[in-house]
Amino acid sequence: RTREALPYFQKALKFSQTFDDRARQAEILTNIGAAESKIGWYTAAISDLKDAHLRFRNMHAPLLEAGVLQPIADTYTAIGMFDQARQWFLRAAEAWRQGGDRRMEAQALAWIANVDIQTGHRRAAIWRLKMAVNIYQLVRKGLTGLDKKTRDSYRDRIAVWYHSLSDALISEGRLSEAQAVIELLKDDEYYTLLRAAGKATEVDLTPVERDWSEK
Repeated sequence: RTREALPYFQKALKFSQTFDDRARQAEILTNIGAAESKIGWYTAAISDLKDAHLRFRNMHAPLLEAGVLQPIADTYTAIGMFDQARQWFLRAAEAWRQGGDRRMEAQALAWIANVDIQTGHRRAAIWRLKMAVNIYQLVRKGLTGLDKKTRDSYRDRIAVWYHSLSDALISEGRLSEAQAVIELLKDDEYYTLLRAAGKATEVDLTPVERDWSEK
């Protein structure tokens, strides 16, 4: 289906060029590049996605720009070019931050951590996962006025990264830190009690990790 969709995207791109609709062109190029990446046409995918990125960047629209930065990084990850993938994920995280989408900023940091793990940079991965989890904690705090089902659903969606952080900490023998991360995943009633008691509702950074965060 992905391969079959490409001719339709290309026709839509040609049509948008008739009206000089640059925003639409960038959006379609993103779809084309993502499709090309999915079917393994990586060189074409990177070219089209970077073309889309340049167009969004010239529009000074960080959220739109972030939306194409992530598939560029995904494509580099797929072909094992991890240094390039890391750099594009970092740019995505910054664009999401500038655009005010903290959830996606955290997601991008978690993706970078995944690349760090694949390349043997486990301590860097732990630091990035801590940053991601702490952002997720802030997001959860902002959801306290919503119904329990919605809060629990969001917690369940992000739980994978808490477990990834815990597993990485355990692999380094940092058991107390791992336990503290899992404690944060408990239900919202427990989370509220922690806040009321003045207990930590974020993951502590080591002195080295704090130094990295300030750079």
